[in-house]
Amino acid sequence: MTMFLESGFGAFIGQNLREFWSITGFANATWGHIVMIAVGLFFLYLGIKHKMEPMLLVPIGFGILIGNIPFHDGMQIGVYEEGSVLNYLYFGVKNGIYPPLIFLGIGAMTDFSALISNPKLMTIGAAAQLGIFGAYVVSLAFGFTAAEAGAIGIIGGADGPTAIFLSSRLAPDMMGSIAIAAYSYMALVPVLQPWIMKLCTTKKERLIRMRPPRPISKSEKIMFPIIGLLLTCFLVPSGLPLLGMLFLGNLLKESGVTKRLATTAGGPLIDIVTILIGLTVGASTQATTFLTEKSLLVFAIGAASFIIATFGGVLFVKFLNLFLIACGVVVIWILLQVTSIATFKIPSDSMEPALLAGDNILVNKWVMGGRIFNIWDALEGKEVKISRLPGLGKIQRNDVLVFNFPYPAQWDSIGLNVMSYYVKRCVALPGDTFEIRKAHYWVRGCETSLGNVESQDALMRIVANGREKDYGIVMSGYPYNGLVDWDIVCFGPLYLPVKGDEIEMNPKHAVLYRNVIEWEQRKKLFLLGDTILLNDSAIHAYRFKENYYFVAGDKVMNSQDSRYWGLLPEPFIVGKAVRIWKSVDKDTGKVRWKRIFKKIE
Repeated sequence: MTMFLESGFGAFIGQNLREFWSITGFANATWGHIVMIAVGLFFLYLGIKHKMEPMLLVPIGFGILIGNIPFHDGMQIGVYEEGSVLNYLYFGVKNGIYPPLIFLGIGAMTDFSALISNPKLMTIGAAAQLGIFGAYVVSLAFGFTAAEAGAIGIIGGADGPTAIFLSSRLAPDMMGSIAIAAYSYMALVPVLQPWIMKLCTTKKERLIRMRPPRPISKSEKIMFPIIGLLLTCFLVPSGLPLLGMLFLGNLLKESGVTKRLATTAGGPLIDIVTILIGLTVGASTQATTFLTEKSLLVFAIGAASFIIATFGGVLFVKFLNLFLIACGVVVIWILLQVTSIATFKIPSDSMEPALLAGDNILVNKWVMGGRIFNIWDALEGKEVKISRLPGLGKIQRNDVLVFNFPYPAQWDSIGLNVMSYYVKRCVALPGDTFEIRKAHYWVRGCETSLGNVESQDALMRIVANGREKDYGIVMSGYPYNGLVDWDIVCFGPLYLPVKGDEIEMNPKHAVLYRNVIEWEQRKKLFLLGDTILLNDSAIHAYRFKENYYFVAGDKVMNSQDSRYWGLLPEPFIVGKAVRIWKSVDKDTGKVRWKRIFKKIE
């Protein structure tokens, strides 16, 4: 036997057996795979044994098993491996194809007679979406980006296809965990909602019978999907892929002339898509990508969102029955909270000592008025028009502002990136003439100290001692042109334009205001000798379309502020930072209790 094993043939057999073992699931299994397989079996148990949304949980549960069969990398098996069968099937999830098809089938199966007869029911559905806003705020508080928070929040809508569609657009790397959370809580509706409803209502209230809906004519049923499409999609065009298919499916059902299409959409088509979406969403929960702190947090926030949504719906109906006017006031108050207050986390030390890294701040949007613009176009990098609601105040010098960084690509062109936020102190307002003398900020006609004077003093001492290179301080400043040779200790004077101001166009002004003029006009500014060209047209004067501000960090050394990149356009300002609502030391993870609800000054 020993001789056999030592022979060439025995070594050959042993090598092949070792290679075979290396590609088996047993060799590649981790504790994460075991955990996820247990989760898949649990889903199957709920779906088969307890019949809890079996149409969803059975394919999802089995998909989890498929997605967590351990395998060696490069075998083109997994859902994330290009060229694999599962990856081709997952294409419909990743690119948002399956959800509209699901909505088509839902529309073909749904009778909207109750809603048509009693449109008030729409307000109840709207109230149930409080979970979305609640989860959004909580997600931001836990450090998720605005896009990720929006995707997580939709879990509260208890709508799996919408959750998949939205997360594929806003947070594709979190789509698996969001989809699983959404479908899980949908399946648990019979378990979670009854005790919430009992908690919020009396036995007498639960015995109330709704009046039967009035008879709905065929014409009303036909007009509903057409009018519904036009109203909803004109209001929110981004919802067209889902709402368009929903209303199309309903029109196929109610028209009476497309029964075969309605039957197909509400039967075989939705069944096939349900299998594919359940299987691939389940398969996307590979242990290596799914079992993360983020995924677990998504489940926790999703549960909170779902519970808040249920509470919101039940309480709204309760208040609607008892205090209709009071309920309206509550809804208005909630909407005001959503549109007037924002929260942001401070990531760096550029605003020390006023703000520390790890501070979470509240931003008052109503000082200037909340902004209204097409968020979807902005996320895609398209040019957007920004409008504002009426403001209740105005920005003052030394106010701390939160704004979209206006130079996300490069410092010679202005652009809007809604995912990039800065916080700096306003040191000059539209109409001010601003300058920096010996590192200190000055505005003509203003005797108030601007910015962090102690930090300005420190910078001047470093420069006076010739040690700026030792500290790695970048001295050169805006606009980086030989015609205007400014640096961060000797800067200006620079006039900050007011909307409607007209200035003479000369070479110096062309250098100073090139960025803002090109942004306002969407044209290029050229300097040809003493002639100023806007594209190919000579201009001798220019009238500004917006107000502009000058902002600076309190920690003046190397703070990326207006000293380096120039003027801040007013439409980019989100609002005024007013208070610190939470503060956590990013090094130790400890809460800084003394900073909680501290006023920002």
